Amino acid sequence: MISKSSFILGQQCYKSFWFDINNEEPTNPPDEGALERLSAGNEVGEISKELFPNGKEVPYFSGEPLKMAMLTKEYIEEGITSIYEASFIYDDIFVRVDLMNKTDKGWDIYEVKSSTRIRSYHEYDVSIQWHVLKSLNLIELNDAFIVTLNNQFSKSDRINPIKLFNIDSVKQIAEENQPEVIEKIRL
Repeated sequence: MISKSSFILGQQCYKSFWFDINNEEPTNPPDEGALERLSAGNEVGEISKELFPNGKEVPYFSGEPLKMAMLTKEYIEEGITSIYEASFIYDDIFVRVDLMNKTDKGWDIYEVKSSTRIRSYHEYDVSIQWHVLKSLNLIELNDAFIVTLNNQFSKSDRINPIKLFNIDSVKQIAEENQPEVIEKIRL
């Protein structure tokens, strides 16, 4: 099974992708700086949940993507309108959506990044999610967003997530990327 992370890794470095899908140890393990960025990213992800308070999180079960996908489906069927780390599997591709929020027009998906600007691989991150969710036809999709840090934000007391983040729609890009995503999946 290929995860969203593996797919994005493959867009950046074929060698690293090979190591990942073959469960080989990377030749360049993460350094201290990379581990600090990962920790900061986790903190940003936690704060982003405040954009849609009172949602329900799909816990991470190592090596059990089907269990996470089934739990996501249960949440949707129960009428939960905000889901964190929603998990889906289609055609042996596993994705986790950082934030999902149901609106009158359908579900919006949000990919949260601890970056101050959108990068092309962020767009592919959303594009693979869009592909999986559209292909499953389990929910009505409305829009797709990338959430980045607002570099103009100045923390005074409590962090206000609305002011901390920039939220940009990338639905059109995700749709335009579908032929390329499908082609790369077949490789």
